[in-house]
Amino acid sequence: MFKSNFISKFILTLSTIILSCPAFSALAPALASGYPAVITKITDGDTVWVRTGSRRIKLRLLGIDTPEEYYSKKMLKDVRICGTTYNQMKQLGLAATKHAKTMLHRGENVSIETFGRGYYGRTLAYVILPDGSNYIQRARGGKRICLRLQIPRA
Repeated sequence: MFKSNFISKFILTLSTIILSCPAFSALAPALASGYPAVITKITDGDTVWVRTGSRRIKLRLLGIDTPEEYYSKKMLKDVRICGTTYNQMKQLGLAATKHAKTMLHRGENVSIETFGRGYYGRTLAYVILPDGSNYIQRARGGKRICLRLQIPRA
């Protein structure tokens, strides 16, 4: 069972970011321009919808992976890897979404830098905020946190 103090620190850390890939983090500061877009919806801590021109695009934010709010295979995997419970992981997912909604706002003008499509068909992207900063850098508060990195063997 987790101690209350540990849970508080754990939630604070994970609400900001669960996984940060150093390769993406190194690239992120160099991005300063991209396609103009308007945020239309914040789905969760690592997924947002934007409008660019007449198109609505679902973005999977690169360099950040937050817990899920709803039951899914990914949530079960995160529960197993983190050694926590379903309810605790759900609370972390809700906290991550709440944190994203404090930093990104519907109707906000941003720029997006895209990198193809991910596993679930979402457009992989960085979101550049109006002040030129990258969302993931600000969401992490300048911290790089990596809980687990698995590299497949050849």
